[in-house]
Amino acid sequence: MANSYNNYNKVGEIFKEYGSDVNVISALESFIVVYKEKQSYNGPKIPLHIFSEKKLGILEAATKYLRENHSMKYCEIAKYLNRKDRTIWASYSTAIKKRKNKFETSEIKYDVPCNVFSNRKLGPLESLVVYLKDDLHLSIHEISKLINRDYMTIYLSYTNGKKK
Repeated sequence: MANSYNNYNKVGEIFKEYGSDVNVISALESFIVVYKEKQSYNGPKIPLHIFSEKKLGILEAATKYLRENHSMKYCEIAKYLNRKDRTIWASYSTAIKKRKNKFETSEIKYDVPCNVFSNRKLGPLESLVVYLKDDLHLSIHEISKLINRDYMTIYLSYTNGKKK
């Protein structure tokens, strides 16, 4: 209760600071924009080219990127990817054996939000392909080239993901 009281005081101070009605309205509009951005935040975004590392699985690549490039803890990664901490730990442990170097993020054409992988009914590859096809409107051929996977693998992942 005390916390919400403090929030009301802060809002009251903002109103006093702006004074006129026009300024108050613009302050409220700015507040609403920031509030909506925070509410819709789905975690850090993962560059699509991270998944083109063929020797790494999709979950391994995502975990490695979030751990090393965003310095996230296992429990944070697990929350965003809707997995257990131990699964994330095992995935990262396997990934660092397969690829020692940190991912380079110089060129980023497409980003993938972390919440794409939160649907546990779909596998990581299915989740990624369904997102790329349905949300980014990429073709199966483009997806297969971008993530360096076989065309039929992508096609089957998409059809299986849509069935589920």
